[in-house]
Amino acid sequence: MAEVLVQLIAPEEQLPVCHHEDNKQQQQGILQLVHTWQPPYFILLVSVLEVCIFVWGDSDVQRVLLYDPHHREQIWRFLSYMLLHSDTLHLALNIAIQCLLAAPLEHEQGHVRTAMVYLGGVLAGSLGTSILEPELYMMGASGGVYALLISQLANILLNFKALPYKLHRAVAVAVLALADIAASLYHYFPTGQRVSTDQLGCAL
Repeated sequence: MAEVLVQLIAPEEQLPVCHHEDNKQQQQGILQLVHTWQPPYFILLVSVLEVCIFVWGDSDVQRVLLYDPHHREQIWRFLSYMLLHSDTLHLALNIAIQCLLAAPLEHEQGHVRTAMVYLGGVLAGSLGTSILEPELYMMGASGGVYALLISQLANILLNFKALPYKLHRAVAVAVLALADIAASLYHYFPTGQRVSTDQLGCAL
C-alpha cells in the first residue's frame, strides 16, 4: 500500500533523470519509515496512568504516591510522585509536552532508552530537591518532561544531518521549552512559592 502511494505521488516516469537516484532514496526512506514505525508504548502507558490517577485517585492514593520529605525511607515516592498532578492545566500540559517529545524519541532511540531518560529525569528531580529543598513536597511529571526536552535537544544536535525536518524539530523544542518555563512561572509565583529545583536536576 505504501509503495502504491509513493508511486502515485511521484511516479518514476515523471522524475527527471538527474534526480532519479535521489528520489529512489527518498521513496525507500518513506517505505522504511512506514514499515518500522511503532506506537510510543511507554509514554502512552505513562500518560494513561497519570490520567487515571488524576480522575479516579482519592486522597489516600495521593498520600501514598506523593513525594513526602518526611517519608524518604519509602523509596517508591522518589518516582511515584510523577503520577500526581495539582490541577487539570498541570496534567494537560505535562501530557501534551511529554507525548510530543517522547514519540519521535521512542521511534528513533527505542522504548527502553526513552523510558530510562524519562524515569532518570524523575529520579534526578526528586533526589536534587531532597538535597537542595529538603522540606519541599513534590508532584507532577515535570522532571521527566525536562529530561525528554534536553534529550530531544541533544538528539537534534548530535544527529542534525541525518534527521528529517531538523529545523522544524529544533523550533518545536524551543517553543515547548519556553511554554513549559512560562507555565512553571505562572503556576508557582502567584502562590508565593519558589520554582522547584527538580527541573535543574533532571536536565543535568
